[in-house]
Amino acid sequence: MNLKLMREMDIFPIFLEESRKKHLLADQDIINKICFNKIYLLNLKYNFYLHIPKEEFYKELSRDEVDAAQEKPYIIHYVGECKPWFRSADFFWSSFWWRYARKTYSYEKIIMDISVEIARKNTNNARDEIRSYVRHKMRFYKITICFIILILLIYAVFNLFFYK
Repeated sequence: MNLKLMREMDIFPIFLEESRKKHLLADQDIINKICFNKIYLLNLKYNFYLHIPKEEFYKELSRDEVDAAQEKPYIIHYVGECKPWFRSADFFWSSFWWRYARKTYSYEKIIMDISVEIARKNTNNARDEIRSYVRHKMRFYKITICFIILILLIYAVFNLFFYK
């Protein structure tokens, strides 16, 4: 990115304004919209998208270019909801991402953030399960109490009429 030119064009407020709008691929959509005809597109292997059907790329690139990028990507862009740090180990590029994450200085922070997120989700799930259990038990107790009251009423009526 030519940051000097971007500062001269005072482009950052435009980025901020555009970031408040809904975009499919936020960062890339915003850059492409604002910098249209001012950017040079790199080979797909430098920005390989996961979870976008190959057919989408075939509209602009040859099948060989797409296959070569998929076979040996240089930079993998984890687009959308499918992030290897949020998915199970069987996710296609997950082990690749984790191998390099372990080599970073922020690996412990990544693990801590994920642990906190899992704990938060589990806490919410546990709270919901407890609420559901209590509601179920309350319904059971209400039915039981109503049944006991009904038996007591029958017993009282029976005694009232038959044991005068």
